[in-house]
Amino acid sequence: MLILLRIVCLIIGYGFGLIQAGFLVGRIYNIDIRKEGSGNSGTTNAMRVLGVRAGLITFFIDAVKCVAAILLVRAFWGGNESFMLLAIYTGFGVTLGHNFPFYMDFKGGKGIAAMSGLVITIGVLTSPWFIIVPAFAFFSCAILTRFVSLGSLQVSVLFLLMTLFYGQMGGFELLPDGHRIELYIVVFLLAVLAWVRHWDNIQRLLKGEENRFGTKKSGEEDKAVGDGDVRGFEDWDDEEDEEDEYTPIATSGLSATSRFAAVSKLSSTYFRVSRRTSDEDDEEGEGESKPKFRIGNVKERLGSLKGKMRR
Repeated sequence: MLILLRIVCLIIGYGFGLIQAGFLVGRIYNIDIRKEGSGNSGTTNAMRVLGVRAGLITFFIDAVKCVAAILLVRAFWGGNESFMLLAIYTGFGVTLGHNFPFYMDFKGGKGIAAMSGLVITIGVLTSPWFIIVPAFAFFSCAILTRFVSLGSLQVSVLFLLMTLFYGQMGGFELLPDGHRIELYIVVFLLAVLAWVRHWDNIQRLLKGEENRFGTKKSGEEDKAVGDGDVRGFEDWDDEEDEEDEYTPIATSGLSATSRFAAVSKLSSTYFRVSRRTSDEDDEEGEGESKPKFRIGNVKERLGSLKGKMRR
């Protein structure tokens, strides 16, 4: 009977893991997150591509789906003496569904947010140290090194070590000895899965090429559409606009000062008038090429435009 319950818990967990928060949040922004950034649908890529707020929402949903799956299992088999083992199997199923969703060609996240939900649930059911120690390790590592992947790998290892320590110190007292060893094995497999999914990150860490959080990869434009990185005002200077359209640049990371508003208004006004002036010159047969708009020399061209308008 317990063998069947293990399979059922894996299936329940996998079903909850199929809720791909990063993919769904990306759809709100009309972005397929699988085609942006690293192509991963997890929290880190969502934060880099969609912005901080979208990334936090992604993490919250991915963690809560694991908590919800375990609560559902508890509602049916909470009185079973092997419930903690069933909870671990459920969390393992959620991680598998999160990492390998069948409807996304088995390309999902890396499982850390889902594992975080498992860690939180085990901490609530057993000891708060399961939450405090991994959380402290992750945030301290991420803040000091700005390597999210390194903090994530630490969490997977700490969860394994704390599970072993807690069990050997008399925790999981309701579990038979054989089931306790099995619980250790499942948690070990979770840690191995986390390292396998982060293998590319590990290689970059060893080579010193891992991307730090808050910085963009070399040659990669800022593409955040939410509250994250956006192209700043300083990047406008040497960039040419297309002749047929002018697209305002997102400035959510800048304060709306009067100077900024004035320059933006003058720039757009100059562009429109410059096009009309150029069209008139072409009609008169002057044969001069249409001037290209650059904000770097806008002051000089505004002066020239002012003189033409006076004539």
